[in-house]
Amino acid sequence: QVASILVHLARLSLLRIISDIKVNNDLCRSHLVRGKRLVNDAIRIAEKILNPSREDQKKPKNAFGIELERIAATGILLEALEIVGHLDSGRMAIQAWAPANSVLLLRLPREHMKHGYFKIDVVRIPDKCWLFIWPAKYRISLRYTTLRIHFNKFEKFDYEHFEQALRRWVSLYNEPRTRNIVSNALRPLYMKCWRTLVGATRHAPFMDAPHLQDLLAESQQIMKELGGENNMMTGSVDFGDAEE
Repeated sequence: QVASILVHLARLSLLRIISDIKVNNDLCRSHLVRGKRLVNDAIRIAEKILNPSREDQKKPKNAFGIELERIAATGILLEALEIVGHLDSGRMAIQAWAPANSVLLLRLPREHMKHGYFKIDVVRIPDKCWLFIWPAKYRISLRYTTLRIHFNKFEKFDYEHFEQALRRWVSLYNEPRTRNIVSNALRPLYMKCWRTLVGATRHAPFMDAPHLQDLLAESQQIMKELGGENNMMTGSVDFGDAEE
């Protein structure tokens, strides 16, 4: 019940982002932070039910009650993971609506390059301009005119929330205790969760990261096993057009 309330509150934060995104960017960011905190708490509670401690396992419960509790927790977890996708979409929309008020030419240390992929928050780049990104020794050179961006902060693992959410989605199918639940009782919700997660971030640059491509391929295979090609359509929340 607590996890369900947290999911509901996180959804309200998402609605506030949608309503405020064109008028108050800073307020939207506070809604985003609150939404992420709420949804993370909901995920933690749901996973605790699905993976009980030894002490909890010793408590007397009948098999039917345990199964109902597991189904409810799985449903809440899927709703929470779906909100993660919407919040990631909201984060990108907030960046797109932020004012371009600074000029930045960024040079990254070589140690930041060793992970093979990174993300920088950049918004409102005018036409006919390019971004310079290079390690300490080797420069990726591109001509540019004026680069005006709003720089928030460097995030080496900017895609971490999406990756964790998709891994949790995959594990629900691979885990014997929940596979039957997501394949039968909660199959529509399980497939809808995938469409939201992938649809919300399908245009994000980090989707080209090699290890994410492998994870996406695994999730797509699960979707095919559950419902075939016709259920691979993705969707996302509309946060408006930042180009207006």
